[in-house]
Amino acid sequence: MLNEQQIRDIIAETNTKLDWAVQDRNARFDALGLDSLDRFDILVGLQEATGIEVPDDDVEKLHSVAAIETYFADK
Repeated sequence: MLNEQQIRDIIAETNTKLDWAVQDRNARFDALGLDSLDRFDILVGLQEATGIEVPDDDVEKLHSVAAIETYFADK
């Protein structure tokens, strides 16, 4: 199970556009100005860090730090 800080650290490693330490955990990635390539990079980083593959059907669910935390808590 990943906690919020671990998620933020993984995202910060894969995306340097924003200071992830200060971003609202509920802010949607698209509202933060991240495009589909940015989101893909974040997803790959999460999958590599956790060893958990995210099915294509679930990718759209991962739209914020909070959503990622909830998703991976169930894995």
